[in-house]
Parts: sequence; structure tokens; C-alpha cells
Amino acid sequence: MTTRKRSKESIEEREDEIKSEVKAYFAIIPHVIDDFPLSVFAYRLYGHIVRRAGEHGVCFESVRNMAEHCRVSIGTIVRAKKELDKAGLIRIQSVQGQNGRFSHDEITLVDIMPINVEFYSNRTPEERSRMIEYWKEISKEQP
Repeated sequence: MTTRKRSKESIEEREDEIKSEVKAYFAIIPHVIDDFPLSVFAYRLYGHIVRRAGEHGVCFESVRNMAEHCRVSIGTIVRAKKELDKAGLIRIQSVQGQNGRFSHDEITLVDIMPINVEFYSNRTPEERSRMIEYWKEISKEQP
């Protein structure tokens, strides 16, 4: 019976490959998004966009596909996109097709990780609670 021994380098290489593969199968939602006063539809759409955008932070998916995947109407996706844009969490760039007409939206995630780290590492729980209440009040004032 022959046993095959793997070298330490080949094991480490395979571990690196697995780590890289694993990153492709999950998305990270910053804590601040969970505390931000978003509608459930905007929160759901944000998670979907993060998943689809990948490492580059850009999503090209159509509104129809987003609606189907999130199991909501197209109108709900349109409103949720506007809400995320208004909150400063995404940027939406309309892209024209060859005929000069609308082709699709390019949705870019705004990097909020620095805000997330600053918000949770440099504030007391009481300060965070006050800030969250402030966000909720602001979101009520905006149409």
C-alpha cells in the first residue's frame, strides 16, 4: 500500500486556493447597514447588490432580474434603489446602449467600511444609540 505525502508548500497552496474560493460564496454586510433606518426592501436589495457586485463593487444586473431574485415587484426594486442612492450607500449610473437609448444601470457600492469601523470603534453604545435615533429622524423627514 502506497501513501502519498503532500509537501507543506502544496498543502499551504491548496489552503490559499480554498480561502480564495470561499470568498466567492459569501458577502459581507457592514454592521452600520443593519442599524441604518432602511426599509426591509432596501436592506434586502443592498444585500443582493453586495452579493452580485463582488470584489469590484459594481453590479450590472437588470431591475427585472433583481426583482425576480429578491421576490418583489419591479416597482419595489426601483423604490429601494432610490432609497439606497438617497442614503448614499450606492451610486447609480445610467448606461446608454448603441442606439443612444437606456441600456442598463451600473450600480456602484459606496465603500462604507471606514465609516463602519469609525462608528463602532470610536463611540460608546450610548453615542451609537443617539446617532441611530438621529438617522431615523432624518429618514422620516425625507420624502
